[in-house]
Amino acid sequence: MQRSKVVSLLILIALAFISCSKEGASSPTDAYKSFSQAAQKRDAAAMKKLVASSFLDRAQSRAKSKNQSVDDYLVASAEDYANFEGEPRNEQVKGDSATLDVKVKEASGGGWITLSFVKEGGWKIIPDEMRPAKNGP
Repeated sequence: MQRSKVVSLLILIALAFISCSKEGASSPTDAYKSFSQAAQKRDAAAMKKLVASSFLDRAQSRAKSKNQSVDDYLVASAEDYANFEGEPRNEQVKGDSATLDVKVKEASGGGWITLSFVKEGGWKIIPDEMRPAKNGP
């Protein structure tokens, strides 16, 4: 009887650990899609779960310098991250880092950019590390 309680407790702890480590996404493409949806909805809580901890640290500093909360900063910058369209391409994973090319909406200048990702439990986007894609359209 006592042993079954211990086993049950260990299972609960393991499940809690697994669910905590699952924040982020299962792939860079999934992280991009989820982050884009959160940005379009201006959902700061969802955005925070999908960004790299290094970016969140920078966002906190930037928000503080503007006398904003991190949530307000993310919502204010969400439009910058909602300017993509179509399916991403060229997902490249190297260990715990990855890149992915996404198309910028024509109204925002068009072309392709490369986004960076890091694996922190799950895949998370690093929004301020965007750069023009090497391979054009």
